[in-house]
Amino acid sequence: MFNNPVSPYLGGQNFLKGCLLALNDSLTIIDGKLAKTDNFFAFDPSTTIADILDAAINDSICSSVTGRPPEVWVPYEWCLNRLPGWQSASLSGAMGPLVQFILPCIAFCYNIPREWKVRVGLLREKPNLDLGLRAPTDTNPTAPRSSPSSSSSSFSRLCRRIGKSVGVWANGFVILVAVTFELGVLALDTLLWMAICFVMAGPMIISAAYEYRLDWKNLDMLAHRGAGVPNVSRARLLLCTVAGNMKMRDDKGKDEEEGEEMGGLLEAQGRSAWVQIMSIAEEDKPQAVSQVDGLGLSPFPGRNSSVVAVEAEGTRVGPRLKLQTLLDAQPGFGGYIGAPTVFFIGSFGYNIADSDNSPGQETVAITLAFGMFWMYIPHTAVISNTLLASNDPSTLQGLVGKKAEKTRQFQDTQNPGKTPLERLTNSSRRKIHDLKRSITKPAYESTYEPVAMWKRGPNKQSWMFETIKVIRDIHRDDCPPDAVKVIESALVFGRRDWAFALSLTLLLLSIPYVLAFTTSYLTPMKGLSCRSLTHTVFFLSQCIQVAIWSFDTHRTVDAWSWIDPTNPNARAGLSNITEAEIRASKNWNINGALASVALSLVTAVGWWHRRELWKKFTEETMKLPDVAAELSSSKLGPSHTRLRRTSSIPSNTSEPLDMPLLDPSRSPG
Repeated sequence: MFNNPVSPYLGGQNFLKGCLLALNDSLTIIDGKLAKTDNFFAFDPSTTIADILDAAINDSICSSVTGRPPEVWVPYEWCLNRLPGWQSASLSGAMGPLVQFILPCIAFCYNIPREWKVRVGLLREKPNLDLGLRAPTDTNPTAPRSSPSSSSSSFSRLCRRIGKSVGVWANGFVILVAVTFELGVLALDTLLWMAICFVMAGPMIISAAYEYRLDWKNLDMLAHRGAGVPNVSRARLLLCTVAGNMKMRDDKGKDEEEGEEMGGLLEAQGRSAWVQIMSIAEEDKPQAVSQVDGLGLSPFPGRNSSVVAVEAEGTRVGPRLKLQTLLDAQPGFGGYIGAPTVFFIGSFGYNIADSDNSPGQETVAITLAFGMFWMYIPHTAVISNTLLASNDPSTLQGLVGKKAEKTRQFQDTQNPGKTPLERLTNSSRRKIHDLKRSITKPAYESTYEPVAMWKRGPNKQSWMFETIKVIRDIHRDDCPPDAVKVIESALVFGRRDWAFALSLTLLLLSIPYVLAFTTSYLTPMKGLSCRSLTHTVFFLSQCIQVAIWSFDTHRTVDAWSWIDPTNPNARAGLSNITEAEIRASKNWNINGALASVALSLVTAVGWWHRRELWKKFTEETMKLPDVAAELSSSKLGPSHTRLRRTSSIPSNTSEPLDMPLLDPSRSPG
């Protein structure tokens, strides 16, 4: 029955076997009656033979499910000698936390913004590290950017050769192997991203709180103190709210960035993503229709600017519709966050019900503490989806309609380094960059790239600072000085803002820690153990020494005796379920219910705040003029208008030129 072929040092330890061995060493038969041995150690010395017989008759001592005394305890030294190794958990005990909490966390992780993902098809394709060095061959400005890859590799050629030589069945087997490998890479990417979301929960949450506070200050300023802000400047600030999570410009060297002066702003930023996206705000100005990039750089080189102006004037819709489109294109909070939250809370409810049906089961406490500990990921997903900036840049790319001309390759040719050490450093950085790009690719196949969650707060502030510089220094929006001062003062991140961001971050980080730590700490044997210390180290490793010192003054278990196996005070419990565990199960249920309530409240508050931001953004957007309606009302005819020929449109006659323009209020048919 107990001949386990697995080594005890590989998980083959058996506590039931150890309990029976302890009974065998502590009890004997004398004259046909049960008696204590001279080395009676398995029970409390006050335990009588009658108590042992009564427990054996009514309930099995070593596999008790009621927690009735007496309990079996053995010296730690005996446990090391007679019961070495460790006992592996049952399959059901290991699969419970995985199915109940890890799978919902995967759904949460897919809703957390990311920059990159592991490249699928590593064996069949390799990245083209020369991306961006040649001009794009396609002429469609809104076409999504294809991922960097070459046409084939040695592995794909090998697959074709095998298929030709051994037939269809073998070729199908090779394809199956390749697909299996790619599925493995996809699973690796998911697990890797989930691990990153877990260990980077703190930076992600504080970055989201930082961004949320900036959005709230921006919209609140426009609503209550932004009466003097021109429509173009208002549209720029609203664009910062819904598009401020995109990378602003190409990566540049530190020296180049520090040496950039304001006088060269147009040339330095002419091709940046910020300028292209800000062209949406410029659509409110008829004189700037031909300058789609927002700072005077025409996106149609070689074409007559007057003709472009005529075409754009008849088709532009203005920033109001595009801003609302960017907001409406975001996924619903309930479908993306609410559904995984329901499954997560349902797992808590299932374990609470299981604890009521089988009181004292330690696996329930372990599962509940595990789920509470993993609440960091739901909290991160909730607060990241409270923000108004969309993770997917596809809608933004379609509205801007311009392909960014970026050089994505790591560049060190212009400054190779003056010393051998600098040259070696630059070479190493280039190799690391190439290696990273060979195994990863952008998370979204789009012209514009979102930044990682932990960078979004500072990135959005950079967007706002850049907008303030354009409004203040270039005077392109004709913004009054008083309005500029209002914008600058409103978007400064002050002490109260830091207090809000830090308080919200500490709250969302403390809830999982306190619940998981309390559940683990109160599970017999009470005290700091591997699980409770794991939660403590994750939350704040520097507090471990303080926690141990504070518990040393009132601890009831001589924990330090465990480092001395011969100390008689060091004892290990072998009973299946004890009375203390049954009492502790009430705490498990309370903590499980608190975890469910806490996650529900966090989700509900996140939904409410997102709704408020949505409402504020919509109100400010509706204050912008409807350019399409104004153009329709100003036309001479119902579906076209007459424009006099300008000197830039070639003609052999001086008569007026009829040019029918599309009416944006009517369909092409």
